[in-house]
Amino acid sequence: MFLALDNSDEDKIDFYFFNDNYNPAENSALDTKWVQHSVSVSGKGLLELLTVILEKNNISIKDLSGLAVLIGRGRFTATRIAVTVANTIAYSLQIPIIGVSDFNWNDLSNQIKNTPVGQLVSATYSGEANIGSVKCKS
Repeated sequence: MFLALDNSDEDKIDFYFFNDNYNPAENSALDTKWVQHSVSVSGKGLLELLTVILEKNNISIKDLSGLAVLIGRGRFTATRIAVTVANTIAYSLQIPIIGVSDFNWNDLSNQIKNTPVGQLVSATYSGEANIGSVKCKS
């Protein structure tokens, strides 16, 4: 099962699951398309919300076979957190991970499948940095 993370919105986190081992004869709860689960942040962290979503859908973290994380949109700190969590999961499970600037749902599962295990994602930011701005002396 593949997981795609979108942490770009301030108020919610989107988790998308894709069952890459789908067998129509088994009447799986998840079919061959990406299934979205949006969760209100409400003061909870990404790992806590991921745990809730996994448990709610009877999915073990060990069921994951690939990850995608949205980068380059939203707040930089939120992006760094999502990338760090996804990289850690990918590393510990020895599964592929990709960073994307937009989810191309038609090809995303193939991109994940064709990515070598051990490759990590770096956070990128699309906005202008405003750290350490120069203060004028009067």
